[in-house]
Amino acid sequence: MTTPTCESCSMPIETGRYCEHCTDAEGNLQGFEERFATMTAWRREREPGLDQASAEAETLAWMASMPAWAAHPQVVSRQASIPAPTNSPAAPSASSSGSQAARSVEPPTSTVPSVPPTMRAV
Repeated sequence: MTTPTCESCSMPIETGRYCEHCTDAEGNLQGFEERFATMTAWRREREPGLDQASAEAETLAWMASMPAWAAHPQVVSRQASIPAPTNSPAAPSASSSGSQAARSVEPPTSTVPSVPPTMRAV
């Protein structure tokens, strides 16, 4: 039997859709700005040397993988404005040999998002 997880942060929960950390006093999901700020601060606590911009980018990517936030307008618009990573492998240039096959990226087969070790609940 799988343990249900919070749709906002993936923390294990007993019942409902969201954990106690992601809800207000009435049990409703907190607003985006509050949740984003709290999750970013939590991320920086786990990795003290992490700068604010990197913590925000990682938190945003995490939130985009969560059902509660994936289609949220703030997540979608902010994701679109983040520049592509500079350390990604370069694509083959037009002058490359024709013998190289085009690379394709397969989507993950799991519906459960991969949790970075520093984002896992303790």
